[in-house]
Amino acid sequence: MAKINVPRQSIHSHECTKTHHMHAKQQSQRPVVFRRLKPMSSSTSLPRSSAFSALSLLRVLLFLAFVISTIGWAGHAEAIQNPGAILWQASPSVFVDSLYRGVLGRAPESQAVVNTWAGQVTGDPATRKRVFWAFVSSPEYQAIFQPSGPRTWSIWSRSDPREFVAAEHNPGGAYWHHVEGNLYQLWARALLGWYQAFGRV
Repeated sequence: MAKINVPRQSIHSHECTKTHHMHAKQQSQRPVVFRRLKPMSSSTSLPRSSAFSALSLLRVLLFLAFVISTIGWAGHAEAIQNPGAILWQASPSVFVDSLYRGVLGRAPESQAVVNTWAGQVTGDPATRKRVFWAFVSSPEYQAIFQPSGPRTWSIWSRSDPREFVAAEHNPGGAYWHHVEGNLYQLWARALLGWYQAFGRV
């Protein structure tokens, strides 16, 4: 019987084809698993923590709006940005700079402007008070803060011990004396610094 020589390459190819068919058969016998997709909702809900944060932020914004609407204008009506910022006993230029920041709530335009105002401040403490009232009477101040409402505050003093206070009414007792009145609350608080520095009982 004649021996048939089969090329080694054909045997290898046949074995590879057989192995491929067996692997494909095993793959086809595996169960097909379909993953269930979640239906898309018309509105995407936030996680619980995010929803809580959004609600908290909304409450804060509503509270701020309420505060601004109820007391914001009243603060403007009383009209001094920061009475404690006024440095009544400082050098003339520093004092004027503090008026810009304390009364108008901003920095001065330039040092030249500060020097012009400072030139009106002399050794007489009353000149500082006059410059203060010039700032309060300025068109800028009147346009921004529009003072309005009752001016019921006053400066009161007593001699023993020496003391000045800003109050709507007599702090109590016949030993308190009325010094200056017809003021808004923050005007009185600002002027209190002048009286504590230079006032005489």
